[in-house]
Amino acid sequence: MKEQESREPEADEFATAQVNSVHKCNKNENADSDIKRGNELKLEDLAHLAINNSLLEFVMRLPALPILQSLALPQEAWYSLTQMMDIGQHLVELVKQQMRCDQVLLYTHTFPEGYTFLLSACGLSEEQLHKRCAASGAYRLSDYFDQDVIERLQNQEVIILLRSQIHLPPAFADDFGEQVILIAPLCARQHVVGRLVVGRADKEKPFSERDIELVKAIATLIVLVLERLLAMRKWMETAASEQVLAETNQRMNDFINLTSHELNTPLTAEIGSIQLALHRLQRLRKIQPDHPEVQRQLDRVESALHSALESAHQQKHIINYMVDDSLLQSNSLTLNKHLNNLANIVHDVVETMQPAYPQRLIRVFFADQEADYPVCVDKDRIKEVLHCFLENALAYSSRESAVDVTVSKKGSKVQVQIQDRGPGISPIDLEHIWERFYRSQGLGVQHRLDLSMGLSLYISKRLTELHGGEVGLESTPGIGSTFWFSLLLSK
Repeated sequence: MKEQESREPEADEFATAQVNSVHKCNKNENADSDIKRGNELKLEDLAHLAINNSLLEFVMRLPALPILQSLALPQEAWYSLTQMMDIGQHLVELVKQQMRCDQVLLYTHTFPEGYTFLLSACGLSEEQLHKRCAASGAYRLSDYFDQDVIERLQNQEVIILLRSQIHLPPAFADDFGEQVILIAPLCARQHVVGRLVVGRADKEKPFSERDIELVKAIATLIVLVLERLLAMRKWMETAASEQVLAETNQRMNDFINLTSHELNTPLTAEIGSIQLALHRLQRLRKIQPDHPEVQRQLDRVESALHSALESAHQQKHIINYMVDDSLLQSNSLTLNKHLNNLANIVHDVVETMQPAYPQRLIRVFFADQEADYPVCVDKDRIKEVLHCFLENALAYSSRESAVDVTVSKKGSKVQVQIQDRGPGISPIDLEHIWERFYRSQGLGVQHRLDLSMGLSLYISKRLTELHGGEVGLESTPGIGSTFWFSLLLSK
């Protein structure tokens, strides 16, 4: 605009006034746009904050668990951390999702030498991850940090540094530009046995107190899980009596049951609040249907609310797995059985899941001419089993392939088969796939984040057996898998 004015110094006053007016309107529009964008970010921040609060409330209860004081920590700590790669990967992904940072890395340290090993990472390219894995065990903690920083970590302080203040190896010193780095120590018996590192490229957006508390909570969770893993290993090595193990498991189950119910209450309220906000958003759309700009702003707010609602539902699924597992361990899970047609249950589950996977094809086949399969079951629990098998088939197969659900009579029983065309399951995994907390070592979920903690198939098997039924699995590597469950037909 200024260039145009300088080229035409003799322009008449009317033209100059027009230019100034347009310039002023543009400034006003930009200011309005900035305000709207700021309001959207506040709504999104509030939604993420609500979810973070639930996670923090849960983690804050973990220190109440008892620990075995006779363990030779921290000498054994670094080794046991290497056994937690699955858990560690879930935690770093959770931190990155909730804090909206760029990278999250989890390191473990040998004691007392201080050599560092990368355990889990999120936000790195394949090349960057490969370089860091290759450097694992080659550098000490003192190679990365000055002595005063190490002393602060040993004092269990959370430290915020610029990337340029860390002595990075030449192999990956230039992977990123300048960043703000938050480092939380993992301490066992007053010694640093690991660290959680969070990187954020936006230096104008510093880490908040809530971010620091969340990272400290996750670091606490990792150490607590570590101590309990060491306790279990020590008890097994010393051939502890079955009574001691039973009492320990009971205390663990009681704790999980308590914390799960305590966390479920605020999370349910948060889900209700987000759903209410979405309902009011729809009412607002109807009030101003002829304002395209308003509708676009409402679309962005609605997208943020749906994202928050999905995250909240994911955490609710985790809690429900923990509650069901606790009830099963204490033999206190009850079934509300009624006569149902299994065909209707299958239709209900497929119709519910199809909208969540709009690009996938779920086909249902009934082998019998009359799709009448009377079973006396707890309908909601059987839906959970079918939902679990279907979700596994969808998650572990390509987006282009179909998933088939087949229902057929087998003598006095009815069998439901869920067939995918994924990579299949190895013979080693087949032996342990139904075990509690077992996670397949050779497969990765292709779509979405798997948050079942290795409980979904175990719980599905137990629920089916409580109905007097059976579960099974047939798989061929490279071709696909077929999960099935069968129930007794009612006469």
